Amino acid sequence: GMGYQVFEAADGEAALAHFRHCACDMVLLDVDMPGMSGFDLCLSLRRMVGEKLPILMVTGMDDVASIQRAYEVGATDFLAKPINWNLIGHRVRYLLRAATTLQALNAANARNAAILAAIPDTLFRLDAAGLVLDNGGAGIKGPQVPRVGRSIAASYPATITLEFLMAARRAAESGEAQSLDYSLLDKAGEERHYEGRIVAIDEREALCLVRDVTERKEAEQRIRKLAFFDSLTGLPNRQSFLDRLTREIQRTQQQGSRLAVLFLDMDGFKSINDSLGHGVGDLVLQWVADRLRTGIRMSDMVSRPSGEEPSTISNLARLGGDEFTLLLTDLSQAEEAMLVAHRIRD
Repeated sequence: GMGYQVFEAADGEAALAHFRHCACDMVLLDVDMPGMSGFDLCLSLRRMVGEKLPILMVTGMDDVASIQRAYEVGATDFLAKPINWNLIGHRVRYLLRAATTLQALNAANARNAAILAAIPDTLFRLDAAGLVLDNGGAGIKGPQVPRVGRSIAASYPATITLEFLMAARRAAESGEAQSLDYSLLDKAGEERHYEGRIVAIDEREALCLVRDVTERKEAEQRIRKLAFFDSLTGLPNRQSFLDRLTREIQRTQQQGSRLAVLFLDMDGFKSINDSLGHGVGDLVLQWVADRLRTGIRMSDMVSRPSGEEPSTISNLARLGGDEFTLLLTDLSQAEEAMLVAHRIRD
């Protein structure tokens, strides 16, 4: 009347034979059976189908030893004699529902474990005092992973620890995820860059996700260098110089100060390429760039007769070919640019 399809087996061997051809969702067996005992059958079923199968064993009401033995061989639960046939259907339904719930929980845990193993993040939980409650994920290895049961201060410097705790507090107060960026030295003394996101679980706990973004940062730097720096000389390129010049013009107009642009090229450079080849021409360009850097260092400060603070020479660039520019900022008078030009030419 409970809607179950029931298969009966006269003894343990028949039950095992049935399971080899058609497994059931649940087994109800007695301790006392002809031939193979209920304990042996339970143990054999466990070896055959694993831990997920619900097995309900029938034992004597006061047979504590049998009850203990049933659990030892893998029984899920026991049913005491004499059996109340009016309630057994409800007991079976409850046990099946519990087994189904446990299987769903195990499946969810397996999915979560797979996700943690796949994502490039390390996760850990913090309480309000900064104690690490647990951690997981495969993103970060080594001393940068906060250890469970210890304060986050044991793994991070004081400034970074404070950033995590403040971010966790902001997340709890606002209900929104918080972000932070920080850098640490690894065992080899190399700088590693990290991004963290902190989400409040409740007012007492926060979930922290940390990702190593060193490779991405380095890639961004390489892309920026390709976009804004000349690959031959390592100097800022035309685009970089024009962007800097635009910003400095705006600042100069706002502050009422002065700036100057020095434009340099090399006489006779074409004849070098024509007679000695472009490889030698590239070496000459690199040599000139190094000479310009040296000249700027030598004349980095422009002396002012008024006794004011000297201005700093900045932003040497290669516009292309044999053309170079130099931006001078915060000049007190135009003659300072001429002084720098003469010293660089010398």
